[in-house]
Amino acid sequence: MAKGKSVLRHFRIGKNLVCTPTGTEFKHRIVVHIIMKIYLLVYFFSSILSIISTWIIIGLAKHSNIMDSPGIRKVHSKPVPRIGGVAIFFSVIIIIIPVLLFVNIPDKAFLLSDYKAVFLLYAVSLIFLTGLVDDIRGLKAKFKLISQMTAAIIVCSAGIRIDTITITDSLVLNLGVFSWPFTIFWIIGITNAVNLVDGLDGLAA
Repeated sequence: MAKGKSVLRHFRIGKNLVCTPTGTEFKHRIVVHIIMKIYLLVYFFSSILSIISTWIIIGLAKHSNIMDSPGIRKVHSKPVPRIGGVAIFFSVIIIIIPVLLFVNIPDKAFLLSDYKAVFLLYAVSLIFLTGLVDDIRGLKAKFKLISQMTAAIIVCSAGIRIDTITITDSLVLNLGVFSWPFTIFWIIGITNAVNLVDGLDGLAA
């Protein structure tokens, strides 16, 4: 048998023929099972930590007077904390970083995913810090744009890009060298679109 080749082992239970995967296919299923468990644990513990830390952040925001006042574009009728995203961000980061550093996934194919995840965390952290400073002190639009562009370039550098656009099953647009500018434009555009239309400062808290 060739090394790494997937083989199906057959046996009977009563009148039924049962196939059990062995070799590469069986290993792949085990890896997928492990990864799904890791995802669920990260989601569960991040959610619990976020719920707890949100109350702490609300108290900190009120004590430091980091509040968003009602206005024409706002839906709230009284001041609300502006830094609720801090609780969400750190709750996720505190759980994800140990997973990336210490969890050993038995498949070399996922090393690239870890590499991309690290760069993605850098970009997300930059966007988070920019938003936090803007909430507390206020930043000019050009500084926020530079920060968003830098984060988008980090993401593209890690190989996380929009390379193709599927229009129909038989028509796929390959962006080629335009994948970089398209991805950067998409990240910056979506980030600012949410900022412009939500009018929900304090929603996370």
